[in-house]
Formats: sequence, C-alpha cells, structure tokens
Amino acid sequence: MNHWSKITKINDDANYNGALAVTAPDQVLFRHTQGIADYATGMPFTFSTTSGIGSVTKQFLATVVLMLAEEGEVALSDRLSQYLPEYRFADHLTSTA
Repeated sequence: MNHWSKITKINDDANYNGALAVTAPDQVLFRHTQGIADYATGMPFTFSTTSGIGSVTKQFLATVVLMLAEEGEVALSDRLSQYLPEYRFADHLTSTA
C-alpha cells in the first residue's frame, strides 16, 4: 500500500468522479483519475477527459492571473480569447468582467 492510498480511499468512499494531482514546484508527486465521465455511455474519467472547473478553483486561478499581470505577461484588461480562443464565451471575458 503506497502513501497515497488514503487519498484514493477517501475518493472511493465519496464516489469521486474526476482527476487530481499533487505537485511540487518541479514534479508531479501523484496523479489519479477515477469514476465516470459520461453516465450515458459509462465512459470512465481519464486524464484526457474535459471538464469544467469548479468554484473551488477560482481563488487559485485569480492568484495565477494576478501573478502573471505583475510579471507583465498578461494585462487584466486582456480578453480571454487572446489566450483561450476555443472557449465559447472567451471574447466576452476579461479579468475585470
């Protein structure tokens, strides 16, 4: 039994559907997927499965955007479509929207 087995047990007990990764600055320490991505077809959740980001990620994304803005990599007024044109609402979103 590896030292990540407690995480997978918690996920099993909660019927978790999704992917997770535990990272350090220079490496991925653990990654895991489980559950069903599409209940209609029974397709399992994989690392290639596309899913929406949940509300729990907003504070992390905001931190990253502010760090990139501080470094001059992005402007807070930039439209999301400059970076993620395939997102269907990207042309309507800025970090101040």
